[in-house]
Amino acid sequence: MRVLLLPLIAAAVSGQQSTTTEDSYYRASDTCGERPNVAALVTESAVCVRGGMATLPASVQPAGYTADTTSSGIGWGISVRCCNDATPMTCQSDAAGTCFGTAQTWTQADATCAANGLRLCTLAELPSCCGTGCEYDSGLVWTSESCPPPLCWHMVHDTSDKNVIDCPQLGGCIVYADLEAAQAACVSSYNNVPQGCNAFNYRTTDRTTCFKFCDGDTISSPYHSTFISMRYDTCISPPSPSPPPTPSPPCGTSCTDEQPSSYALPPKLLELKASGIKDSSGDAINVGDAIDTWLDASGNGYASAVVNSAPGEDGSCCTAYASPVLVEHTDSQGSVHRVARFGCSNCASAAPTWETTNSLTPMQFLTPAGASNHLYSTQSNGLEVWAVVRQPDTGDVSHNTDGVAFLFDFGYYSDRGYGLIYAAGGVGGYTSDDFGGSGYPGYFIGDTTLTHALTIVRMRQKFGNGGEMRVEQNGQLVNSVSTNLAGLTSREIRQSNNWKCNRNHCGYYPTMIGAQSKDPSDLRWSREGRYFRGELAELTVYDGLLSDDATAQQLAQLAALYGVTIPDSNYAHHPSCTTQLARSSQCEARRFGTNSDGVCHLTCGVCSLCPPPSPPPSLPPSPPCLASCMRDGVQWTPYSYSGNPCSGGPNVPYGACNGDYCCKNACVAAGFGDLFKTYPGEGVGTAGLSWCCYPACSSPPSPSSPPSPPSPPPSPVCDAITSVPVVVNSHIFNAPNSVYTQALSTGSGIEFTAINYMTFCTLTYQLQVSDGNTGTYVTVRECTFYNHGTLGNDKCPEWPQESNPLTTLYASNSAWRLRVFNPAQCAYNGIKNLDSTYCLRVLSPPPPSAPPSPSPPPHACPSSMILYSHSGYQWCAGSPTGNNKGSRTAATAECSSAGLQVLELRTSDKAEAFRSWANGQFWIGMRCRAENATCDTDVGLWSWDSDGASLACTYSGLAMDGSGGLLGGSPTEFCGHYWVNGYWGPHGCTATGYRIVCEAVPDAPADSCTPDDADPLYPQPSPPPSPPPAPVTPQLWTDALDCYGPVQANTGIGGGFGAPTYTSYRAAAYACLTLFPAQCNAIMLFQGDVKLRTGTDSFKYLGGGGAHSRVRIAGCGAPTPPRPPSPPVPLTVMQPQQCVTTADGVVRCIQIAEGASLQDARVQAMIKRNFGSALA
Repeated sequence: MRVLLLPLIAAAVSGQQSTTTEDSYYRASDTCGERPNVAALVTESAVCVRGGMATLPASVQPAGYTADTTSSGIGWGISVRCCNDATPMTCQSDAAGTCFGTAQTWTQADATCAANGLRLCTLAELPSCCGTGCEYDSGLVWTSESCPPPLCWHMVHDTSDKNVIDCPQLGGCIVYADLEAAQAACVSSYNNVPQGCNAFNYRTTDRTTCFKFCDGDTISSPYHSTFISMRYDTCISPPSPSPPPTPSPPCGTSCTDEQPSSYALPPKLLELKASGIKDSSGDAINVGDAIDTWLDASGNGYASAVVNSAPGEDGSCCTAYASPVLVEHTDSQGSVHRVARFGCSNCASAAPTWETTNSLTPMQFLTPAGASNHLYSTQSNGLEVWAVVRQPDTGDVSHNTDGVAFLFDFGYYSDRGYGLIYAAGGVGGYTSDDFGGSGYPGYFIGDTTLTHALTIVRMRQKFGNGGEMRVEQNGQLVNSVSTNLAGLTSREIRQSNNWKCNRNHCGYYPTMIGAQSKDPSDLRWSREGRYFRGELAELTVYDGLLSDDATAQQLAQLAALYGVTIPDSNYAHHPSCTTQLARSSQCEARRFGTNSDGVCHLTCGVCSLCPPPSPPPSLPPSPPCLASCMRDGVQWTPYSYSGNPCSGGPNVPYGACNGDYCCKNACVAAGFGDLFKTYPGEGVGTAGLSWCCYPACSSPPSPSSPPSPPSPPPSPVCDAITSVPVVVNSHIFNAPNSVYTQALSTGSGIEFTAINYMTFCTLTYQLQVSDGNTGTYVTVRECTFYNHGTLGNDKCPEWPQESNPLTTLYASNSAWRLRVFNPAQCAYNGIKNLDSTYCLRVLSPPPPSAPPSPSPPPHACPSSMILYSHSGYQWCAGSPTGNNKGSRTAATAECSSAGLQVLELRTSDKAEAFRSWANGQFWIGMRCRAENATCDTDVGLWSWDSDGASLACTYSGLAMDGSGGLLGGSPTEFCGHYWVNGYWGPHGCTATGYRIVCEAVPDAPADSCTPDDADPLYPQPSPPPSPPPAPVTPQLWTDALDCYGPVQANTGIGGGFGAPTYTSYRAAAYACLTLFPAQCNAIMLFQGDVKLRTGTDSFKYLGGGGAHSRVRIAGCGAPTPPRPPSPPVPLTVMQPQQCVTTADGVVRCIQIAEGASLQDARVQAMIKRNFGSALA
């Protein structure tokens, strides 16, 4: 007798194996081989079966063995036969006429034999059992013998994580036909020798395979190429099947079963199904026929084969195109489907030619009347394109990663259009780049695992600010990019181009299937080399976005039809009840509404099959709730007296209510309105929807009741912050160690909630901190990866996040930044995304008292301005239609004239509030005090006017361009302004095209970034202990000109200083009186600018357009500002200007306060901070 040992290859699932008999493996065998009406007995075999299995599913039935599945046979169930220890040994199949049973687990079989004073038989003893009855001769029977767990192939690395197995290599690398052939070669060629093959790396682009031997743990290392890495190791068995559950009462009234076809879909712009292709007459075509016409199932038109191209650039006419062909494909389940084959010259052949001059087979989508059909979006939320498609093995590996294999396209790629790209190793798409879409290079946004099987591809474009373009394959995200695209209408899509003409033919861009829209007349990048090679089963364009439920439903239905594997979470929508039950193990979770796939219950009546829910925790009886009644101590519970948890949804607790109150559902507006807790988005006090806090009543408190225990110390405070987006390609990585830095905010620690980093080369990302904002940065976390990294795809697990927080906190004013560099050569790859959302940690939380207003109300605005309030902040600015503009000096003077300062945007909240309000470009209160070329390369040299705090410490809207300088700046621009869309930029301080905006001067340091030796660029008004007597009768500031004599035509006075210029006599007069009272003794109009003057010399200007001066009246002091009156500004008396040389060899001219000297440490620190170089 020949016994063949066949290992049972079990499917791998996540989880940890136990050591029970249910998870151990034992041999089962059919040594009798009796079959009815079979001339020859089947080959006897022993199978290594997991002890928890009672029957063999089809996926693990050994080849060459046939079970008896007739009505009298036992099929694939495993039966029980028992032996004794007598001499001679005997075997039996029943006790007192009762068969021991079939379809039993090994544990059940072993217990059955023991209960009858017997044991399970060995494999050698089983032949003695033949003929002992119960029809067990025709199937498998358990033995007492254990066997080693079978081995399975496990995926260690796929192409997404850019790593390979780095165990010792066995010989050279070899090319195999496919992944399965490589697996077979590893096992058969190497596994019979010591330390033979048990792992390999398989390059998807050319199928090169390198065999490995891993002794113990798998060793991995990063590698830039596209590899799949697999290891042959112990299988992880599927869980034991649960016995049928006892029927329980129906589901609760709050949730009913939902059938899979109940989710609404958006309107369809296009729907092509190869299963029912009909020609223009409505007649079905046959397999092997050319597809000249393909009717659209949505009723919007039809696709027509394009006979030839437009005239070429040289005037030649024209390239002849073939038509796609209807063929058949057998999927992984053995089902046969009709598909349209594109991109070959002899597509009807079983072995088509995929790369010839006549391989292009495009179709154009037309209206029912035969005109070009332009698929514009009409919905405001977005648009989706779905396809069921495959690319066969064409024999050319370059086809597998073709980045311009257009399956669908409409418009002018990539500026104004949209399209879907598919190849066997990559999925991509694009939307109008000129209008905020994904565009180039986002068009080909993800490599995928190489497959030649049918696959489900989805391209989803969400419209609007904060939109997203994403591409998915079989329900899994391939990649995504942020967009700001309003729609895909005739505005965003170019369908013709009259200026791009040649030989009397002009470019046009129709809706195309199987090729790019642009034709050869476009003169550049035509469709001749940009077309799809493969087979299309379905193509649908939705005018709108599918809901999450509708998406899962579509995936489940397409997966069932075409034999595609999708994530388990989508199977609750599967059209087969059997598949739903087999794929879902969340019955209890569904009962309580905590299941992870977002579906209340399984469909098809499965709700009644769930076990009954666990009883809720016992709750005290509900006493009357009286307004005067409160619970003593802290004995409230997280449940209301109605039995519902106090929460804002499943697993989202609100926690304690104010005081000794407890949450309760279904509040009314007349309840305790000030204590309402509501679900997000619901109105306060909405009956039946909101949660509010009701008194939790009990007996009156005892006088001797002990006080409540002290509350635990509060946890660190966390406020989400989003970094300023980088401009695409603003930094280019080429030679090794090219560095780009991005300033983050300030705090004791940092924790990221989301990242979106992408550059098409390998970069090292360093998170650095300047402890206490000392200016010296150290790296606290670091990771290196290629292409696209998020917290979800595990490219950078080192990044601080909830699961991997920082273990050290720093000073509360510590500055954080990202430092990015390329450790090796990059081929001129520009930065695409460097977006972070993060929380800052502080060492102690703010006090529990009510927070102050975000911005103190300013004094009365200057007469030319209006007070604006937005998102809790206030500022003064001119009317939106006014012309309240001037130089940076004029802005400072006008704000100072009302006791205000130029607006400073030091936090992200304040900057966002101003961004949402601003309708133009404004000066903001920051500048680079060094005033040299380094200002264009170092954000840290820029500081706020009010206190000298560096922008490296506070929020900053400055960004770097691709040349290493500040975006929009130059080496000679030292004043900052608000630009557009939240960006800031430098400009020359004398520019007059920016609007003026002022705010109140804060009473205390603006934030923790204020230096100990705060150094305001301009003196800030602050009230003295007692106001000094005014030198003249108080006047309104608009009367400041009263302090100056009449105009002296064609006369100049003294010399200028400080190089300030003003737009009017009045503004200059006020600046002269308040900012420079000890120096300024005249104001002078010359060539349109008003300047401040000092000295006593008078002189005349001869010639046209002379000077006009006003001389200051001796003893005339600073006027008093209006509403409310405030005392004069105390001023710092300054020494005369002096020039010194700094350590970098540059001569600098400065003024310091009376009583200070160049040897003072504070003066030297100010010189170093302002000029970036110490005193020589």
